Amino acid sequence: MTNFEARFDEFICLLLTAKPQQLGNVLIVVAATESIVAEVEAGCEDADANHVAILAKQCGSWLQRADDALLLSSDPNAYEASRRVKDIRSRLKTLASRSAATERPWVLSDRVALRVRELPFGEAAFGWQTWAGGALFALLLECGQVDIGSHSVLELGCGTGIVGIAASKLHLPPSHVTMTDFQATILENAARNARANNCSAALTVRALDWAWITPSSETTASPMQPAPPESVGAFPSLDLTTRFHTIIGADICYEHAHADLVPRVCESLLLQNSDAAVHLITTLRGDMFGVTRFEERMLECGFETDLVLDYEIQDVLGLTQGRVPVETISISGTIAIEG
Repeated sequence: MTNFEARFDEFICLLLTAKPQQLGNVLIVVAATESIVAEVEAGCEDADANHVAILAKQCGSWLQRADDALLLSSDPNAYEASRRVKDIRSRLKTLASRSAATERPWVLSDRVALRVRELPFGEAAFGWQTWAGGALFALLLECGQVDIGSHSVLELGCGTGIVGIAASKLHLPPSHVTMTDFQATILENAARNARANNCSAALTVRALDWAWITPSSETTASPMQPAPPESVGAFPSLDLTTRFHTIIGADICYEHAHADLVPRVCESLLLQNSDAAVHLITTLRGDMFGVTRFEERMLECGFETDLVLDYEIQDVLGLTQGRVPVETISISGTIAIEG
């Protein structure tokens, strides 16, 4: 770990523990953010797009909450603190928008090579890049260590589309894969990547916001529950009466709310067949994103754990055999849950 990475990790820990409602904490976080951002702006070689994405999303969200609290503060120093918060938030937005879309090769094997375009974080938030879990899922599909069968497949939170594209290319007879996400920019990029990899005929791209799903315990939607629009951009919304034989997802639990939303979606959209299954893979980051809560909710929704595969970094490096870019892989695990 480089000095910058160590400082960055300490900074993220600060964000997780500091309270944005307290002026003293705000001043400490702003000073730390200014220092980190200055290094990135100066072209620090150890700072990459992942660091910028985390700064824009996680730090940006913390600073927004801090600024909201400062507006209500009677402390005479609140005005100057708010000015600094607004200034550093502006610099973060500039960093996030600086990157251009890039196309990356993913050579999973001698028979499967994909090209996947990734967007700037400012355009697509967390759907901007191929995350470690997605790369590993695609690789495990190619290796045959995860079998999704040959029936209808629904991908949740498809992002760049690498998992759905790999699934459609690797399973014969061809599975019809429906890739879903909730932002028009992400959907457009996933559809473009499907066309670029000559598998759009076996793929459908649809809009799906997990908040559209009514909990099974409720007979009608809550007045606060958003109604599905007919389309998001150029993409029709998923027909919520459709049921799928297999549901897949990679690195889709990255906020605590997802621990409740994803099980609800799986319960609603999975066929009630004995061989229907959910295959998910997640990068383990302690439990800061509620993985334990997610597993508990899946059990409460009537699912049973059928297979758990844990991969340490050494295992993943062995799987790649130098093909998948090693720097994109972190410690991950896969959970297959049978309904």
